[in-house]
Amino acid sequence: MKVLLIYPPFLNKRVSSDDVASIPIGLYHVAAVLRDAGHDAQVANWHMPNLDMAKAVQTIESFGPAVVGFSIVNGNRFGALDMAAMLKERNPNLTIVLGGIGATFLWEHFLTHFPQVDYAVVGEGEEAMASLVKCLEIGDSRGIAEIPGVAARVDGAPVLTEQKGYIRDIDALPRPSRFYKFQHLSLSRGCPHNCTFCGSPKFWGRTMRFHSADYFVRQLHTLAKSGEKFFYVSDDTFTLKKDLVIRVCKEIIEAGLDISWNAISRVDRVDEDILYWMRKAGCIQISYGVESGCETTRDMLNKNMSTQDILRAFELTTRFGILSRAYFIYGCQGEGPEVLQANLDLMDAIKPLGAVFYILDIFPGTRLYEEYVQKNNLTDDIWLKRVEDIMYWETDPALTQDLIEETGDALRNHFYRNLPDYVYSLQLENNPDLTMEHSDFYSRLGMTFTVGDYANDSRISNASGVGEFLFEKALTFAQDPRAYLGLGLLRQKCGQFEKALDILEKALELFPNDEQIRLCLGTNLMNLGAFGRALKHFELLPHLPGAIKYAEQCRACIAGSYR
Repeated sequence: MKVLLIYPPFLNKRVSSDDVASIPIGLYHVAAVLRDAGHDAQVANWHMPNLDMAKAVQTIESFGPAVVGFSIVNGNRFGALDMAAMLKERNPNLTIVLGGIGATFLWEHFLTHFPQVDYAVVGEGEEAMASLVKCLEIGDSRGIAEIPGVAARVDGAPVLTEQKGYIRDIDALPRPSRFYKFQHLSLSRGCPHNCTFCGSPKFWGRTMRFHSADYFVRQLHTLAKSGEKFFYVSDDTFTLKKDLVIRVCKEIIEAGLDISWNAISRVDRVDEDILYWMRKAGCIQISYGVESGCETTRDMLNKNMSTQDILRAFELTTRFGILSRAYFIYGCQGEGPEVLQANLDLMDAIKPLGAVFYILDIFPGTRLYEEYVQKNNLTDDIWLKRVEDIMYWETDPALTQDLIEETGDALRNHFYRNLPDYVYSLQLENNPDLTMEHSDFYSRLGMTFTVGDYANDSRISNASGVGEFLFEKALTFAQDPRAYLGLGLLRQKCGQFEKALDILEKALELFPNDEQIRLCLGTNLMNLGAFGRALKHFELLPHLPGAIKYAEQCRACIAGSYR
């Protein structure tokens, strides 16, 4: 049977789509189970708010699925509902299934108000979806009523079958990397913590299950062989099981995987050993939910961590050459000047090299949502309104939109204006075994200030100077090709082509197979009018579109000089 699984469009555009752009790993696991059962299961990532729905529907129809499943969170539920309505209008026999955290907490709401939805898979979806598709394939409507975790209409009313327990051995699931390419993957399922703004505790029941190191690394190995070199490890807390994480890291190293990856952790779940092995295995960034510098706010969010834990985690993470990123939440109860100052003070104390600032949202499945609907005698019908979320400040008379906007601006401005000072204060571990990693850390960070996210932000003073400092610092640890490339680019940008030439020619002697250095050297020679020499470099890069274009320009200039 043909099944198309879709990650549908969100309602709102974002300044950065990093938090919503990637298909949840669970959808790939569902697809892999279906493929393993012999179904033709395909996955589509259509999260973009400006998606051309009519064109998407045509694409779906050209595939010809019998079942279309949508993986939804709260923000993209209308993307799924709108697309499902269009599909049903054109093909009433098509089966529409909703799954994911959004369907888990609002299954009754969807089946009550939206006739285009046939079924909802509640909770962990692999076994339920596979059983549902099997029943649909053989026309066993009675069997559907016995599948644990499937919601349907019975006599027009939404009914949920009894939910089955969680999959105990998640290693028994087929590896999605056998069938699909992706960059997000996870080592575990669940989270033992109970933050008030998070739906994970209710979705997973705070039950923790882990893949083996072998399962996880085999996934990485397959994906790396297919060309993927960068990964996001999306566990709520990757470092919960220290021995397992270290075993994963050692297996990555033993397998010779040349990869880089980001992870998420809690500040009370890292130490020197785990950070050392993560860095050696290619981890370049860890994100921590510090949420607030105000302990009262952290208590309200049920974060259960001390300021001392926060300070220690950021100091250690930076020492081992891993970029530390902080998540802050504002717009909480009691927000005001004192809380803002506590956040600014914490920021200056931990000196994060990346920061994300969120307004506190209320979503179904969270304790904040339960308290909100109970206090105001509301129902899930509030989600009939086309909104992605409810902001906490909108429910608190003591908070205003102006205050929230001013707070957000103050937090972001403070971070970007002080980021150069955070960089200049970096102190890395004095460990000869980490010299290559330290050099990589400095040069990678340098690129963010010269050609990356920080390069053109007006709030950052002298971003190119910060980048130059970082590249030169990298070269004190090891001969790093990215550092040479960064310095060469900076000299070019300043019109110092002769100095750039010296740097890039030295770099190419050290790294003769580095295509980016060769390409940059070629463009630098063009700036010096040495088109013949430049052409020789571009002709060694016939597979690079940029090199092809520059080679044509060189030939034209050479031909013109002979006329």
